[in-house]
Amino acid sequence: MTNKCTKTLKIQSHLFRPFTDIGLLSDSNQRDLFEYWLKFQRESDLPSPDRIDALAFPRRALPFLVVEEFEPDTRRFRTRLAGTAYRDAVGYESTNRRTDETPGAAEASARLAWTVEARQPYWYQGPFTFSARPWTTFSVLGLPFAHPGEPVSRVLCVFDLNPA
Repeated sequence: MTNKCTKTLKIQSHLFRPFTDIGLLSDSNQRDLFEYWLKFQRESDLPSPDRIDALAFPRRALPFLVVEEFEPDTRRFRTRLAGTAYRDAVGYESTNRRTDETPGAAEASARLAWTVEARQPYWYQGPFTFSARPWTTFSVLGLPFAHPGEPVSRVLCVFDLNPA
């Protein structure tokens, strides 16, 4: 990837980072979706949002996926699709919700904004602050999608949830 963001994201956790090394992923869903993303990534560009195709993803991964849509006019994110494992983890249906309106999701919104600006994937592991359920930690791989020459319009998030 040639478009690298040099800004540092100020998030409390040191476990947020731009992501490039598939060997660091222990979750098979994250690994499989990162490989899928890489297959469609072109030199100095990103896969098209048209490549977000649930039929092409491993079935076992679908409950752990969230698709966030970036709204450039408001610079906000709206959850377009949330898998059932994610819904059960947070304790509510998040589809069509704005991410910044979710209690405890300020850091999630900041990570999404970073990936739009940086135009590169990120990986985060830390406490699940926006869940009504007793989860100790989770990790998420955020994969940006954009039409050629346009800003990032979607971020595919692949969650790995670790119950208490």
